[in-house]
Amino acid sequence: MIRLPVLAAIALLWLPGAASALPGGNQLAAEASPYLQSHAADAVHWRAWGPQAMAEAKVLNRPIFLSIGYLACHWCHVMQRESFASGESAALINELFVPVLIDREERPDLDFIYQNAAAMLDLPTGWPLTMFLSHEGQPFFGATYIPKDAGLGMPAFADVLRRVNDAYTSDPEGVIRDAAMVGRALAAANRPQAGEVTPKHRAKAAKAYMAEADSLSGGFGEASKFPNWPALMLLWRQHLRSNDAAIGDFVKLSLREMVRGGLYDHVGGGFFRYTTEPLWHTPHFEKMLDVNAGMVRLLTQIWRETKDPELEHAIAATIDFLTRELRHPHGAFISSLDADSLTATGEEHEGAFYRWREADIRAVLGSGAEAFFAGYAVAPLENAPGETEPEWGTLYRQDTRTDPETVPETVPGALKKLFSARAQRSRPKRDDKILADGNGLAIRALSEAGFAFGRPDWTQLATEVFDASIQALIGPDGRMHQSAVVGDQAVRRGPMATLSAITAMGHSAISLFEASGDVAHLRRAETWAELISTHHKDLNGPGFFADAEQAVATPIRLKPVFDDPNPAGNSSAVSLFARLYYHTGKAAWRKLASATLEAFGATAQTPTIGTAAMMNAADDLMAALQVVVIGEAAKTDTATLLKAIAGRSLPAQVLQVIAPGTILPDGHPAQFKEQIDAQATAYVCRGTVCSLPATAAGELDENLAIFRKDPR
Repeated sequence: MIRLPVLAAIALLWLPGAASALPGGNQLAAEASPYLQSHAADAVHWRAWGPQAMAEAKVLNRPIFLSIGYLACHWCHVMQRESFASGESAALINELFVPVLIDREERPDLDFIYQNAAAMLDLPTGWPLTMFLSHEGQPFFGATYIPKDAGLGMPAFADVLRRVNDAYTSDPEGVIRDAAMVGRALAAANRPQAGEVTPKHRAKAAKAYMAEADSLSGGFGEASKFPNWPALMLLWRQHLRSNDAAIGDFVKLSLREMVRGGLYDHVGGGFFRYTTEPLWHTPHFEKMLDVNAGMVRLLTQIWRETKDPELEHAIAATIDFLTRELRHPHGAFISSLDADSLTATGEEHEGAFYRWREADIRAVLGSGAEAFFAGYAVAPLENAPGETEPEWGTLYRQDTRTDPETVPETVPGALKKLFSARAQRSRPKRDDKILADGNGLAIRALSEAGFAFGRPDWTQLATEVFDASIQALIGPDGRMHQSAVVGDQAVRRGPMATLSAITAMGHSAISLFEASGDVAHLRRAETWAELISTHHKDLNGPGFFADAEQAVATPIRLKPVFDDPNPAGNSSAVSLFARLYYHTGKAAWRKLASATLEAFGATAQTPTIGTAAMMNAADDLMAALQVVVIGEAAKTDTATLLKAIAGRSLPAQVLQVIAPGTILPDGHPAQFKEQIDAQATAYVCRGTVCSLPATAAGELDENLAIFRKDPR
């Protein structure tokens, strides 16, 4: 944490501003981002992020007023209505600052920088993120949502604007000097710290996570609750490796409570981003592609072991939701659905589309209401200031029975009736951006679910989304872009893809290869991994930068290692390189994975929830389970063995189905293995050791269970 003199100055100074209104007006009308477009009519004279805005700030000798948000963000909308659309605050911003608006989904690398800077300055983090910058883009003060009027211990927004301006005009050189110091400190704090990582560190991380676990409701924390799927995946891996029943039970408890609670949309399927309290009852109502993709992956992995029908239902309903509501006509998935929507009286409220009153449910269900309320309840929500709709709540499942077949028969029909009734309401806005990272996560989840459940339609969906994503996101030069907005006549591509986006799409290609056998997907993953080495590599040290070297106006290049909560870019890169090594046998990929893991290995010494993905990547590299099935893909005996593989949870699975006579890469432990008695034959390998051949499902299942455990 850094204490700057300017922070004290902002708190104390109170002098009148003397600047003139910013020329040029609002300049967002030509931007592709739906979020920026939604602010194009604001009274604030917004600029998009770039060198032009920084140059303007330098010429005018003004700080930059930076706001970072996204279209599904409730408090972003509130701040827009209160302070950006019109009024005194908008006028002050134009008079005293150069205002810049960023869509965090287009530039997650910049969001990463400024969220980290806010934390370092002991300021709030989240969205909307409000930051004040020097003309070089270095931060010196900030907040999240700032109310228009003073209250609840917070000053009015206009007062904050005046105080920041006064601090700057009284000592601009001091503010710029302090801001530069923050930039240097931020770079130092995010510098890789090398160290060795071993399987013992996974056990150490699991112990640390369990110390933060909520044993009553699952998940982590005592206030707001996020699904945190990378951390739960690490715990699940440790459960499978060590046979620690307590850890496995906690993961299953967490998923059961999420699926039964308000985090999950019981009427329409899919998960909200997080809940505002620890019982999973009251969500923040935005629905994000990446959140749902991560949950499908996690739920699928646990279902492979437990065959829990509740999880199976949630997976299928979530995939239905993704297909029905987040599919772009072009074929890829869009980014999100807005948290806010209109009530019957025309007021824009958070969650209006999803909220229920008990009386409304009874009116829809009639005589079936009593049976429905035997299994479901409405969690009351407090009205936000200015809201007039009373007694609204969120639906959650209150019974403790795990088998949906024991729920009264009227309940599935009741949920369909509620779905039809809800469809008459005003729907949330859609953010139609196609994101590389979100689609990559979703394609991987669909591929893995298609294999696990024997659903070729899900595998086909993954293939179609993959093809559409490539068409939208890959430019004429072969480079991947972070985002794209697809119209009837043209595709408008956003900035170059971040490290996280490229690795997510690389993983999706490998998972599609494993599910379909199409080697073109594996070659595509290699091509993208090579882009990482070409455009994100640090020429002076290990690890990879979040942004490509051509990224527009990046004030500090950082190497992400902390999950956000999706896997951090360097963690995802380690796992991608490891998977490529095991599939291709190319030692260069293993060397790159090992070097990157070692560069950030110090994180394993003091594990936190935020470095779960790095520990998962270490597991992928050091303890991958290479499963080889030698057989004809279309034959029944091969399908029988694949079904047995799908019946075991294998988070570090590397699956190859090869025809008889195929030569595996040099160094593969099963390189010279053959079929037994001309039957489909499976070998399970870990390190340099392989199991005995298995031609029957039971034999294979036993081998999988043995080899996935840590050696004693």
